[in-house]
Amino acid sequence: MKINHAKSTQDEKWGRRRLLHYLLLFYIVTLMIFFLLVKGAMAEPYLPKSETQILAYLPTKLTPLSNRIKKLESRLISYSADNRQMEELQEALLKAYLQQARVAADMRYLSYAQKRLDQWLQKTPDSEKARLLDAQIKQYNHHFDDAIVVLTALLKDYPNNSEAWSLLSNLQLLTGNYVAASASCKQLSLSSNLAELVICQSNIKIRTGLLNEAYTLLSVLLPVIDNMPIEQQLWLVTSLAEITIQQDKKNLAERYLKQAVTLAANNDINDAYLTRVYTDFLIQHSRFKLAFELTKNNKGDAGLMIRSAVLAKKTGDDQLYYDNKAALIQIFDVEKRRQKNRHLRELALFTLLLLDDATAALTIAKQNWLLQKEPEDARILMKSALTVGDHEQIHWVEAAIERTGLIDLRLDKVRLGESII
Repeated sequence: MKINHAKSTQDEKWGRRRLLHYLLLFYIVTLMIFFLLVKGAMAEPYLPKSETQILAYLPTKLTPLSNRIKKLESRLISYSADNRQMEELQEALLKAYLQQARVAADMRYLSYAQKRLDQWLQKTPDSEKARLLDAQIKQYNHHFDDAIVVLTALLKDYPNNSEAWSLLSNLQLLTGNYVAASASCKQLSLSSNLAELVICQSNIKIRTGLLNEAYTLLSVLLPVIDNMPIEQQLWLVTSLAEITIQQDKKNLAERYLKQAVTLAANNDINDAYLTRVYTDFLIQHSRFKLAFELTKNNKGDAGLMIRSAVLAKKTGDDQLYYDNKAALIQIFDVEKRRQKNRHLRELALFTLLLLDDATAALTIAKQNWLLQKEPEDARILMKSALTVGDHEQIHWVEAAIERTGLIDLRLDKVRLGESII
């Protein structure tokens, strides 16, 4: 048998060439994959469109609580990790962070609290106090379902934790589950004081339209109001104001609102919810100038900034209207880039009142309704549907609200249709 050596040699050359080609192709493809991976891992940072673009709004001033935070942080540094007072100090610091985030409208403090909490849970994952704070931070970040899961597990281990039962009831109310909220409320009778129990029960009665019963229940606390923590005092007086607003008892409602405002001012508390309630009350009675004075200097709460812009336009302050509108555009743009959804209610209100896009506002309000179902959420959902004017959408909204059991006279369609908010 003869072997063709020339052909064999040629085949070997072609084989080596094909191998080199394959190796070169593999090398090029590997470089391309590596380049894409590196580019993804080292994504370019967001660049402002101009030097004047605002990336985020920071508080205009620091509150006295900042000094308390500094003191607590200094004390924590001086204690060893196994000190028995460490947990109490950590709890106090995290609560101070949360309060600072609320009063200064500065969400950076939530990040500080989360970092501290992660370290705490890593060392002692079964800590009762740390797990409760975990639920509170999740609530602040609008992760309501996650917070409920944390609280449910916590209460299996610590069934007498009244603060956890109270928070769970509030979250169930917020998400529109009134039956579950009532059940959680009943658990408070086993471990809480009278004020906590009354607050929990009256919350449910207010939401379900039992206003007279709620008012009678809350009146029990009035003789002992000075012995209650300031936060509970504010809640009590504001709740009485909201009840009387719904009952159309104008003079009594304003008396309670002024009492609450005085309480907040005397204790250096910036209560945005109270201010929104008072502003809406004044708008309802066409007292636009006073409502504008109440809101025009607020730069921390998006809901108040929207009201301020609407009132500025109503009272002829075009400059503040455009300033607030521009600031709000930036705020919502930042949230969009950070993929946060803390302000869907406010975004819906902004889209409806300042962008004049009722259809888009209704879509956002529906998204918000999936997360939270408070009276304010119901009102912006209904007002958006009324502005769109689609009867099918209005019926859908009415059914969605009815399913929760929420009854609020401020949802009256004639009143909402006539109001500028």
